[in-house]
Parts: sequence; C-alpha cells; structure tokens
Amino acid sequence: MGSAVMFELDDYYPRLLTRVVDGLAASGEEVDLVFISVRRPPGATIDQKGGVKVHYTGLVPYDRYDHLLRSCDAIISDNIIQTSVSKAIVMGTPHLVIQNMTSSEMPYRYNMFPIKLLFPEEREYAQIVDVAEYGDAAGIVERLPAILKNGYYDEHARDNRLEYLRRLNQLSLPSEILDSIIATGANASVTRESTTAQGER
Repeated sequence: MGSAVMFELDDYYPRLLTRVVDGLAASGEEVDLVFISVRRPPGATIDQKGGVKVHYTGLVPYDRYDHLLRSCDAIISDNIIQTSVSKAIVMGTPHLVIQNMTSSEMPYRYNMFPIKLLFPEEREYAQIVDVAEYGDAAGIVERLPAILKNGYYDEHARDNRLEYLRRLNQLSLPSEILDSIIATGANASVTRESTTAQGER
C-alpha cells in the first residue's frame, strides 16, 4: 500500500480490489478475502459483495501469515517473485498473479509491482504461474472462479508447473548436500593421512 501511494497510484489498490472481488463473487461461493497490507487503502470501500467478505487485517506476524498461507484456498498477488507465490507453487496452492504487461490505466508495465523492472517472461518460472492482466477486468473475473474450482486456469502453465515441481523434487536436500561434503572431506583426510603414513615408512 505504501508503495502505491509513494508512486502516486492512489487508485491502484481500490481498482485492483474491485476486480478481484468481482472475480471471486462470480464463483457463486461464499469467500473470505483477507487483504494484507500496511493499512486499508483509503479508496477501498468494499466490505462485502455477494458472497465475498473482505477482511482488512493490516500487517500480521510472520507465524500468523504463514498459517494463513498454508490454510488458504488460493493466493492472489501482483508480484510474480513474491515469496508467498513461490511457497504457494511448491505447496500446490492455487494462485493468480495479476500483472500489467499490456495497456491499462497504469502508467507503466510491471509484473513485480511496484517495481518497473520486469521479470523476464521467457524465464521458466514465468511460464509456470497462472496470470491475469490488470487491465483485463473480464479476464480476472473469468480466471478466479476457474482457479477456485479446478485449482488452475491455464492448462499449459499447470503442466509446466507440474514438470517444474517434479524436477525440483529430485534435487538433493540441503542436509544431504552437507553430508556429502562432510563425507568427501573425511575421505580426503583419510587418504592424505594414509599417504603420509606410507611416506614415513
């Protein structure tokens, strides 16, 4: 929230929130939307619309936030590299990243709001997330009900994500890497000691 005000984008969050609420309401389900920010945006007047109730919590302690992240049905973000998005992907939590890569009311393109520097679209990570355009209100309304119902919207991104996670799961754990380093060091030490002993003989 502070970032939007700093960049004189006072209408950004109210407009984004309206589009998100419209998308969630289109699901026809009762939804609790937890809006986590420094403070409630001045123009954010929606408390309830249809079956959607909006909760403005302000900032929350990390442990509570982590609990929310682990127990929520979906996460919505405007920053593709936000830690919460990465965690959601690894945990299999449905997600939607709302970016601004085409024309809209926003004065610049972004996918890591509020930074103008763009995360490269050709990177593999950018190919595995469900995205919507900030300026495409109808697209947001179309995607959110599908994500809540099916767990994803873009089937191609979903397939890329599953393959990405499959390869990620094949990586060694940090503890395994450390054990390997220690074992290698121990073997080298034994070899050096053995060589030294043979030389003394």
